[in-house]
Order: sequence, then structure tokens, then C-alpha cells
Amino acid sequence: MSTSEIIALLVACISLGVAGGAFLMARKTSQRLRTIFAGESIQDVDQLIEAYAEKFGTLDGQVSTIMETLRAYDIRIATSLTKVGLKRFNPFQDMGGDMSFVLALLDESNNGILITNIVMRDGNRIYSKQISAGTTSLTLSDEEQEILSQTMLQNHS
Repeated sequence: MSTSEIIALLVACISLGVAGGAFLMARKTSQRLRTIFAGESIQDVDQLIEAYAEKFGTLDGQVSTIMETLRAYDIRIATSLTKVGLKRFNPFQDMGGDMSFVLALLDESNNGILITNIVMRDGNRIYSKQISAGTTSLTLSDEEQEILSQTMLQNHS
């Protein structure tokens, strides 16, 4: 076999390899396109892009609606009574048991109410004190101050 025949044979083998590689790449591309166009009555890439752009536009509107709803829920949650504290205590040494209590109900901004129930032999008294930003203009008992401070420390964010 002459040198020119060997070179021609090498060129033919290389050409065959390149053609085989191109065939495999074309086959993979064809499979990918079938996957993209699956279930679509679309004839070309421009139609496909337009169809997906329309779908993304619809999805963008839906996401915007969901985000507005979430913002509304965030506002509602922030003003809901999410911090709760309870302390039972005995205000009188001559009576047994911790029958009295202080209940603190606050929102995320520490606005809310303190409800105090004092149990006595002849009945009970219930007091309420409005809390605004963690403070009140009324005097607080030690138990009320303690439960208010503990409740304000709660964090539900």
C-alpha cells in the first residue's frame, strides 16, 4: 500500500468519525426538541418562544396576586395577639393556693391587654389594663410587671 493510499484511508476514517459524531449530536438535539415540543401544537421555535412568554406572563400575574395576599396576611399576623403569658400567684398569705392570675395578650408591637384576676374569700376581682408599645399609664403590680416583661420577650417572627 502506498503512502497516498494510507493518507486517503486515514482521511476517510477521520471523515467517518466526524460524520458519526455529527450524527450523534443531531440525534441528541432532535430528542431534546421532541421533549420541548411534546404535547404542543407548535411548528417552529418562534411559536414555542411566544407560547412560553405567554405562560410566563400568566404566571407572573399569579405570583403578584399571591405576593399581595401574603403581604395582607403579614399585616394581619403582626396585629394579631400572638404573644401570650400567664402567671398564677397567691396575693394573700392567709389563703391557700395560687388561685389568682395575670394574663398578658400582646401583638408583635407589644400592644394588647393585661387581665388580672384576684381571688379573695368573699369573691374575686377582675382588672384589665391596656398595653401600648409595652407600657401603660397605670401602676402595675410585681406579678403584672413580671409577666408583661416575659411576654414581650417572646418572638414569633
